[in-house]
Amino acid sequence: MKWAIVVGEYPPQVGGVGAYSRLLARELAGDGEVHVFTSRNAAGRAADPGVTIHELPGGFGPRGLLTLDRALRALRPDVLLLQYVPHSWGFKAMNLPFCLWLFARHRRQRIWVMFHEVAVDFVWRQPWRHNLLAAANYLMALLVARSTRQVFVSIPGWIATLKPMLAPNTSVTVLPVPSNIPVESGRADTAALREGYAPHGAPILGHFGTYGGYVAELLAAVLPALVRSRPELRLLLLGSRGETLRARLLEMAPEAGERIHAPGTLAEAETSRLLGLCDLMLQPYPDGISGRRTSAMAALAHGKAVATTSGELTEPFWAESGAVAMAPADDLGALSRLVLTLLDDGERRQRLGRAAKELYEARFALRHTLERLRALALAGDERGGLANCGE
Repeated sequence: MKWAIVVGEYPPQVGGVGAYSRLLARELAGDGEVHVFTSRNAAGRAADPGVTIHELPGGFGPRGLLTLDRALRALRPDVLLLQYVPHSWGFKAMNLPFCLWLFARHRRQRIWVMFHEVAVDFVWRQPWRHNLLAAANYLMALLVARSTRQVFVSIPGWIATLKPMLAPNTSVTVLPVPSNIPVESGRADTAALREGYAPHGAPILGHFGTYGGYVAELLAAVLPALVRSRPELRLLLLGSRGETLRARLLEMAPEAGERIHAPGTLAEAETSRLLGLCDLMLQPYPDGISGRRTSAMAALAHGKAVATTSGELTEPFWAESGAVAMAPADDLGALSRLVLTLLDDGERRQRLGRAAKELYEARFALRHTLERLRALALAGDERGGLANCGE
């Protein structure tokens, strides 16, 4: 098999979609060869066997699309796998020329699309510029959806949005994203490492992510009161831009300076080791936990107890599984109380951790994604309908 993966971001650039794409590329390279086309600077990228990275000059503008078109004509890949997020193609998330280019290829290229996100929502009371962006996003998604007979979505919640856009007999498969942090185990210095972050057995509350706007706001609203109410509590803010949130928290709770740690961007193995130190992970999301949240997947894969939020995009299986503890996304008081309760209940944290690991292996592990992609590629037959990976 010869795969072409088209993605707006790719490591070492920080981002969940890029990290997910690298995981796929590394594994699919075992079946043949993989070519990754991306807009970002390739300097410092680790070379993975069987994976060739192509940097598009000018990103996904006219010059980059010309380069991409020529490369695809020369390579003739078996599948072009697009990792779709509307803002990842540049042009302030309104790159209609890129979507038109993709649509123009659909009769001569086998195109598959993974929708990590679909579009910004219309909200009539928001500024007109936001609704203009939403209109452009929906038109982009329509063109992309009509470019393929095989659509993947990270969560079932995207199906209702996409359904009116799809051509007849388009297959839609729910393909949840895995953790992008492999579990590191067997290190003998774990006790000493933990003592450095949390002396004398102090509890560690962790968060893993990129500290984007809405998530950072939730954390900033909850964490200061938690560290003030529990003087022994240590915070471990893992992931890029954790330092920014730490500085913000210290403005609200300056007395907690030595108890809040933000080590910044780390190698995967080091991130895994620090995840392993945490007694509880706090992973709030404004639209609720869902199968598209790679940061939550990292906590599940490491068998961590997770306090999170439920919302409009939260699938029913989260409550049914007992793998996470949830509070409503619009009730930060309930979330704070939930965290305090879990910090006091070690047995419940252990139960949650075991259930988290079981849920991850049963539904989210990378092998489920690879099995589905390989089966479709070998079948060469894209029949319409709905399918769910891991169910």
